Amino acid sequence: VGYFAEFPGYIDNVDTGERNINDGYAAGGRLLARLELGERVTVDAMALHQISRPNDSTRTFYDPPTGDPYSIGERLPTVNPSDYTHLDLTVNADLGFADLTSATGYTDKTIDSISDATGFARNVSRSLFGEASVPNFTQTPSTLTADTFSEVFSQELRLTSSSAFLDWTVGVYYTDRDGGFFQALISPDFARLVPQLVPGGNLLTADATIKQSEKAAFGEITVRPVPQLEITAGGRYFDTELTFDLIRSGLLYGLATPSRDPLVTQAEDGFNPKVSIAFQPNSDLNFYVQAAKGYRTGGFNAGAGLGTIPRSYDSDSLWNYELGLKSSWFDNRAILNVAAYLIKWDDIQTSLRQGGFAFTDNVGKAESRGIEIEAQLRPTERVTAGSAISISRSELTEDVPTLVQTSGVLGAFEGDRLPGSPEFTIANYLQSDFAFADNPVFVRGDHQ
Repeated sequence: VGYFAEFPGYIDNVDTGERNINDGYAAGGRLLARLELGERVTVDAMALHQISRPNDSTRTFYDPPTGDPYSIGERLPTVNPSDYTHLDLTVNADLGFADLTSATGYTDKTIDSISDATGFARNVSRSLFGEASVPNFTQTPSTLTADTFSEVFSQELRLTSSSAFLDWTVGVYYTDRDGGFFQALISPDFARLVPQLVPGGNLLTADATIKQSEKAAFGEITVRPVPQLEITAGGRYFDTELTFDLIRSGLLYGLATPSRDPLVTQAEDGFNPKVSIAFQPNSDLNFYVQAAKGYRTGGFNAGAGLGTIPRSYDSDSLWNYELGLKSSWFDNRAILNVAAYLIKWDDIQTSLRQGGFAFTDNVGKAESRGIEIEAQLRPTERVTAGSAISISRSELTEDVPTLVQTSGVLGAFEGDRLPGSPEFTIANYLQSDFAFADNPVFVRGDHQ
């Protein structure tokens, strides 16, 4: 399968007068193959490659001076072409007592980005030489190069077995990631006006290599003491290691020549359990309750060494408690699913900004509580209507007085709502299915 998609732009550049600057195209292809080795073994292979070539980013003004919400001011386009390749090999074998699955994956991804960084140069000249210096140091656009790359190999082996009374799964997992990034903030005007202070106009250069590996073992067992009741328990043990090798230079680092930082290594292991109980009195009703723990690994910040930006951040974890009902009515013409949940989040990984640079840090604890309702109604064979409603509250449960928010406000406190967490959302749809020239056709309307 191959495809090519050309997408129109909708953002205007008020500095250059260009319209629809964020147009571009994407193209790719996918190859699938299957090999059957007798009746018990199948081998599935997939190869996928994709390229994306946008002509500018989708960034817009936070507070547009012209009143147009789809506008931006920049002297140079933000160009970030990307290439993505994924290879996958899956082997399934029937061993009699259990099914064996081997899943092997390889991913290669690169993004080469260059953007207008005149705003950074403006801030640096203002802080060093005063407001009057800004015009001299922003005559020529500054550029920010931000290239990233990653290669990921993964391997999973899994045994599963199922019977009327007992289901079980055991497995092991391994992944190895080699990646990194290169960032360079270059100002020609600094090179021209203060060459001894800023050789080559190098305000900031960072060249990082990141290696990550993870080993894991997991298992799960489900028992049915009676046909209507399922009890599941399981868990996953993990052992991760990350290393961060950084070479940096530039005025903002206070380094005239490249300097290699001490190698940073993070190692962590732990166990994430899961338990659930499901009761199904009949084929149309399913009541369930579950509790599970999850986590995200830590990482490193590209802006480490700038101001108080930390070099690394730790993993965060959460417990999810959920109680729910899944049901169907009137011969599946009506479906109603309801779930209530409580999420307790520790050492939250949060995206922050300092001096125009984005970074991640761990900030406190939080809780999310909510109810989700999904309903679907099919009054006729050709008409389907549905709605999904979410009511939630996500807030900090401890003070973080030293946190500098993206808005510049100092401190976040118990009871503050988490950014990007709406208290109410609703999505509705209405769809009609019919046949036209012996082909299935549908018309659908969506509202959010």
